[in-house]
Amino acid sequence: MFDSRKEAVQSVNVFKTKANLPQNLKKFDYLADNGLAEVKFKKDFGTLDRMALADFNAQNGLPKDTPVFIEGYEFKNTNVHIFADMIADYKVETVDGKKALVITTNKK
Repeated sequence: MFDSRKEAVQSVNVFKTKANLPQNLKKFDYLADNGLAEVKFKKDFGTLDRMALADFNAQNGLPKDTPVFIEGYEFKNTNVHIFADMIADYKVETVDGKKALVITTNKK
């Protein structure tokens, strides 16, 4: 995803297990079964297009607090922001009997 924005990246840290996550990433340990990457951006680069999952829900006619699924992972905290560049497709589907936004990514 960030290959097209290499000039904006300051550093990338890859954590291979949940046990190695620093404190600031512990809240995402449910995503770290296969590792987790932390990307830090240069301060002088500006901002990349990002939006809260709650706002994606609202744009798709769902309550803002409805969990969102990204590549099969459930995000219950819809205050989390994601980058628009990472989205390949999204649609409202029925997951476990409830309407939810399902996002697929570019996986680059």
